[in-house]
Formats: sequence, structure tokens, C-alpha cells
Amino acid sequence: MSRKYSGYLIVLLVLGGVIYLYNHFRAAPDVTFASLPLSDLKGQPVQLPNNGKPVVVMFGASWCGPCRKELEVMSRIGERYMHDANILFITDEDLPTAEGLQGLTASFIHVLKLNQPFSELGIYSIPTSYLLNAKGELQDKHTGYIQWDDPSARAHQRKLMGLPDEAPDSL
Repeated sequence: MSRKYSGYLIVLLVLGGVIYLYNHFRAAPDVTFASLPLSDLKGQPVQLPNNGKPVVVMFGASWCGPCRKELEVMSRIGERYMHDANILFITDEDLPTAEGLQGLTASFIHVLKLNQPFSELGIYSIPTSYLLNAKGELQDKHTGYIQWDDPSARAHQRKLMGLPDEAPDSL
């Protein structure tokens, strides 16, 4: 094989590796929410709420800066702009650490413990968020920080979840 074709082959292999790693570590995997092994902060088994409201599910950790920022923003704006959705923050950290996260959030954000590592779900990058409509159907999934305090981004997320438009005023 000539030197020219060897170089092309190496470039293709590297590019293929980069695409694989990106998809493996950056793309939000499909998750079966009904069978997630979750517990509340007392260690009692729980399931995702099924009360006819849309659900925002955020997978994150206490040590993750973007996760903490997203919790802070949701705590600040959620009661006004996301009151008609269930907001869940799921961590795979131990119960004492998860309890500490509840102290950082507003009362309407529920911190739950996933009783297995995120990697068993295929989640390798956090924050990873899922938006479910009132019927529990997946509407969107996103890896990375969501800018909930941006009115246009929030309007898009609300539309995906089937929520009515919010009042036209901004933060």
C-alpha cells in the first residue's frame, strides 16, 4: 500500500474513533424510566411521578459544576416558570451526598438516588437531561447544561413537554 493511502487510512481510523467516543460519551442514551431503581433520600424505593404532569429528569452529581449551576437556576426560576412540571434531580452518589444536594435546591425539585452507577444506563457525561410529556413519553434528551434562565430556550423546552406558553415577561 502506498504512503498516500496509508495516511488516508490512519485519518479515517482516527476520525472513526473520535466519532465513536463522541457518541459513546456525549450522546444521551435511551433510558427506560419505568424500571429505574430509584430511592428517596430515606432509602425507600420510589418511581417517577405519574400525576399527569410533564417531567424534567436531570442526571447529575454534587461535584459537577454545570449540574450545580443548573440546580441553582431551576431553584431560582422553577416555581415561577416550571411549576406545572415535576422536576427531578437524580444522582448515583451515596445517600448522605444526595441529602446535601436537596439542601441546595428549592422544595419543588426532588432529589432521588439511582441505586446503580450511571454507566449501567449508558450515561457517561453529566448533566444529562430528559424531558417527558404528561403521558411519560420522551420528548427530548440533552447532554450538557441547559440554560433554563434563557426565555427562548425555556419556551422551547416547555413546548416540547406540551406545556402552555408562559407569560411574556422575562427574568
